[in-house]
Amino acid sequence: MSSSGPGNFDARTLEELEDQPAPYHRDVFSNISLDMINTGYHKWGFVVYRCTYDDDNLWNRYLTQLKQFCHEELVKGRRAELLEKYLDWVVIEDRANLVNLSKSDVRRHFEGWVSEQGLVEPPSGAFPRPNVTKLPRFRFCLYVDKACLETVIRFQEADTGHPLLRPLLPAMVIVVLDREWTPDRTHGNVTMNDGGYPLIDGCDRKYVGWKYLNAFFTAGTYNDLHGVELDDWQDYRRPPAICPLGDTSMPS
Repeated sequence: MSSSGPGNFDARTLEELEDQPAPYHRDVFSNISLDMINTGYHKWGFVVYRCTYDDDNLWNRYLTQLKQFCHEELVKGRRAELLEKYLDWVVIEDRANLVNLSKSDVRRHFEGWVSEQGLVEPPSGAFPRPNVTKLPRFRFCLYVDKACLETVIRFQEADTGHPLLRPLLPAMVIVVLDREWTPDRTHGNVTMNDGGYPLIDGCDRKYVGWKYLNAFFTAGTYNDLHGVELDDWQDYRRPPAICPLGDTSMPS
C-alpha cells in the first residue's frame, strides 16, 4: 500500500489505496474508489440506454463526446490513470425494442438488467460491508432520446476545444433515471413529495424520478450518487431545468 500523501494521487490500482475515508479529503472521486474497495466490485459507470435510432453518425458523436467528458473530469480530478481502468461502459442498443421507449419502460428494462447481474447483498451484522446493489451503477441509468441526442450539435458548434470553457457552453444533455422510483413512492426528502406541479409523464410531484443533466458532469454525478438519492434537495432540479445548476432548460 502506497503512502504518497493525502489523497494518494500516485496510486494506479485500488490495492494502493486506503480503505477508509480519512486520506481522501482532497479527492473529488473518493466515493468511487472507496466503494469499489469496500464492496469488492471493481467496476464503475452508468448503464447507457440508446432510445433513438434515426442517425447513427450523430449517435457516435454523442457517445464519443460523453466518454470525452468523463475523461476530462477524471483528468481534472487527478484520477484518470487510476479510475479509467475500472470504468466499464455498458451501452444497451436494440433498434427493434428500444426505439422511442419511454422512461418508465426503460426503468423496467434496467430493473431486469440489474436482476441478471447476480448481485449478492452482504450479510447483516454489526459492521456490514457496503451493499453492492446500492452502487450508482445499479440504482441509476442514463437515457438518451432524440431530444438529448440533438443537444450534441449545439454543444459542438459552440465548442472551441478549451476544457475550462466547456461547462459554460450550451449543454449536451443526458437523462439520469432512478430505478427505484414509482409515482406513489414516498421519498425521504419531503419537499420532493409536494404536488401541484405541471404534469411530467403524468406526475405532478416535484420529483419525477429522473433529471436532465449537463453531460459534462457525468463522472462527478456518478461519484456524488454514492449514498445520496437523485432527489437530493440541494442538487435536484425539476425538468425541463438542466442540472446541476438549473439555470438553463432543455430546448423545446
